[in-house]
Amino acid sequence: MTIIQLKCFVEIAEQGSFTRAAEKLYISQPTISRHIQLLEEEMQTSLLIRDGRRASVLTPSGQLLYDCLKRCRADYVNTADQIRQLREQKQLNLFLPEDCSPSDKISQKFDGIYRNFPRLDSSISYTDYSHFEEVIAHGSFLICASDTMISDRKYAFHMLTDETDTYYIAASVDHQGFSKDHSPVLEDLTGSPLFLMRSMPQALRSHYVDMVRQKLSYDPSVLLLDSIDTILFYLKSKKGITVCTSWFKYRNDPRILFLPIGKAARYAVYWDPEIRWTREILQIIRSL
Repeated sequence: MTIIQLKCFVEIAEQGSFTRAAEKLYISQPTISRHIQLLEEEMQTSLLIRDGRRASVLTPSGQLLYDCLKRCRADYVNTADQIRQLREQKQLNLFLPEDCSPSDKISQKFDGIYRNFPRLDSSISYTDYSHFEEVIAHGSFLICASDTMISDRKYAFHMLTDETDTYYIAASVDHQGFSKDHSPVLEDLTGSPLFLMRSMPQALRSHYVDMVRQKLSYDPSVLLLDSIDTILFYLKSKKGITVCTSWFKYRNDPRILFLPIGKAARYAVYWDPEIRWTREILQIIRSL
């Protein structure tokens, strides 16, 4: 028994004709007849009383099967509707890259969400680069720089900033590439290993290497680390550097100094347009 056999049977029962059922299903009359023949052979009984190519009357067995299939169809429609309701998200789950901390302006907007929508089920969490698509697919919103959203999929998005952010080289305050008054000494930064997160997309990793190469005129050796906290630990060795934006998690750490090296992309919030979000949720996102 196959789905197409059952579909053929239901159409014949409802259309009262092999011809009309075949037209409705966009298949030939011999094909639909063969499907019914195979179904009856499996059931070991006649399901239709034939009159030429007409089949306007169901046998008792055919009526029993048709009533069953109608109930199945109703159950399917009801289940599909329940699934659609589950997909209509009413939670606001925001994720940021684990190496980021939102700007003061965006943080104030987050605070406004909690004040203005106290009953809204919302949360802010962190994830690494390798889980960006998974986070969105599971019904959450992702905030990141647009040049870190490297994906073949088309996501809906809303820009959070009007201007591009700045890229920095970050190093320990005790790195030899900074003088006692914390001014950068480029020739002393040259040769420093570059610490980057292992989960970072290859394209973004290459972009960071190119920026260091252009600014400091050397090809940095790259050390891939598992977390931003591990990168901070290695920076304290006073020899290595990393690349970040003004949203860097440790941007305000007095142990870290920053050398601007160029303009970054703008920050945006991304989500799956296939998910049926409530109007309230989308209004909140677009207010950020």
